[in-house]
Amino acid sequence: MLRRLVAQPINGQDTCPSQVGEGLFVGNKRHATDVRTLVSLGVTGAMNCAPTGISSLNLDMYSAHGIAYGYTNVSQDDYSYPILHDRDGQRSEHLDTAKSFYDRIRGAGGNVLFFCVAGQNRSATLAVAVQILNGKKLEEILTVCSKCRPFILENVGFQRQLVELEIIEQRLRGKEPSPQLRPLPDPPKGKRLKVETFPDSSQVEVELLVSGVCTMAAVIPVEATIDTVRQILNDRVNSYLTCEKKCVIGKSWMMFTMFGLPPEFDLVLEEAAVEVGVQISRLQSTFGLEIVKASGGDSLGASTIICWNSRCRFELAIFSVLKGDKDRHEPFTFRHEERPGAPGTLLAENFLDTNLRAWDFTSGEAFRSTNPIIFSYSDDPRSKRDFMNISTSKMERQQFDHPGEGGILGMGANAIVHRVELEAVEKDPEPVRRGLRLRRLSSDHSFERRWDAAVKRPFSLWKMLASMEHKSEAGVAKRLRMAGALNKQGRLLYFYGLGIALASNNNNHDEYKFEVTLLSQYQEDFSSYTLKQFMDDYTKVLASGDLSPEEHWRIKDMQSKFSLIKVKVLLVSLLNGFRDLTLMGVQAHRSCHSVCSCHRMPVLCRVQCGSGS
Repeated sequence: MLRRLVAQPINGQDTCPSQVGEGLFVGNKRHATDVRTLVSLGVTGAMNCAPTGISSLNLDMYSAHGIAYGYTNVSQDDYSYPILHDRDGQRSEHLDTAKSFYDRIRGAGGNVLFFCVAGQNRSATLAVAVQILNGKKLEEILTVCSKCRPFILENVGFQRQLVELEIIEQRLRGKEPSPQLRPLPDPPKGKRLKVETFPDSSQVEVELLVSGVCTMAAVIPVEATIDTVRQILNDRVNSYLTCEKKCVIGKSWMMFTMFGLPPEFDLVLEEAAVEVGVQISRLQSTFGLEIVKASGGDSLGASTIICWNSRCRFELAIFSVLKGDKDRHEPFTFRHEERPGAPGTLLAENFLDTNLRAWDFTSGEAFRSTNPIIFSYSDDPRSKRDFMNISTSKMERQQFDHPGEGGILGMGANAIVHRVELEAVEKDPEPVRRGLRLRRLSSDHSFERRWDAAVKRPFSLWKMLASMEHKSEAGVAKRLRMAGALNKQGRLLYFYGLGIALASNNNNHDEYKFEVTLLSQYQEDFSSYTLKQFMDDYTKVLASGDLSPEEHWRIKDMQSKFSLIKVKVLLVSLLNGFRDLTLMGVQAHRSCHSVCSCHRMPVLCRVQCGSGS
């Protein structure tokens, strides 16, 4: 009966929310951001059923137009996930939350929008279930849906739970279920994730998004260090990977944000990208988390304890996995297959963030590409042509020589350099959201809001893993950053931060993986300004008439800004950087017959001398 009425292929575009019941609409993430349409439909309450915050959802606009916002974190669109009730018939928190929100808004005379990413499974299931709880028959509800939104409820597990809910409700009302109502057979064993609950007040349940895998709940201590949380979340994911994919995490990165906030407010909790002290300061100043300093001292470090809460969201981006032989890293890949007739691709119709994300080495400030962008990779790292494709729109793959974003600036033995436009958040969102004041740390750079970034991408897995080590390409970039800060126009690439990019297999566009990228500001006008010239200018005694007014002002301004301490830091940074470059070259030479043993990346270094060569 259900499949006769709904679970049909998508025909055409899903242009507006669909009314599936009395004062009840179902829509996708785009509908949720179209406040003008919501107001015209009389919507005064929006229930977010997606597993993560919708990136473009403007809660300030909701508040300005009197639209109440609610959410229930439906972690997975998986047939075994208990969105309505578990196998024992125990009603889920998702259903209780959805019904309470719907009843409250309807009681005040308003209309409600239930939405998720595609408006097909999560939101539609809860919208139908709420009406069943209010006494309507399933067939009657689905008959309405078949006329306005026939492509909903393709998830077989959610179909089963709606049928079971009808049976449960009829029995509670003293009626014998219709003989046509027969639940589907149990799903195969080993396919269900355990749904955890927090046992006491010393622990809290948080959301964990494993990009490319699923979203799950995890239980962490209320008070814990970043390393403790990372270990707990890794163990949680490993229990899933061991069961489903026969592997464990090799190398991954953990990101943090809070539910309901836009994606600009995220933070990478990895020392390779952002120092631990900066991470903790950002957790406190930007997200308002309480910090309990470790007993060992007042400095913020790895032993600092943080108070987490239920609004915390963590994301794990897995770069490599270990199978069998614990010392051998293999690329972690995942598949994304489009639904038949789906009006879009991975760039548009998903909750996975396909924008390139990056974090400033010094301030921890988050950046992201202004548009979604997916790079390409090859199973054979020697096939450099396969690395030249990118995708910046829903249905086209852009070639390397295409002008503008994604264009290739250069290619070497170890990496390929793209141009990507990044964007930073400059001002606080107002008004204060849900009692939490968000504040950006001031950054020590003077770049404009948008800038072109040169994105260096490694060709092979071991080179990427090497770039994430402390004494590696990223480590060298950190040390040379001070040199770049003193002489911003003196280098072709100004190393800025580390980021995460999404790449698809050039030979199989349904297969994806994550890459770590090293970002730099690209200088169109490459200066020949050298360290020798810098020292000459720094020690120059300015006299009237010797220089042009512009040159006189430039040198005077430089001398006033740079103290002797800064010059010392410059020299030490250069010495440390070249020392690490030399060590990396030696290590790479030693390991030419066993490249994976040391995880070092050979680097080609060009040094400018006073003659300009």
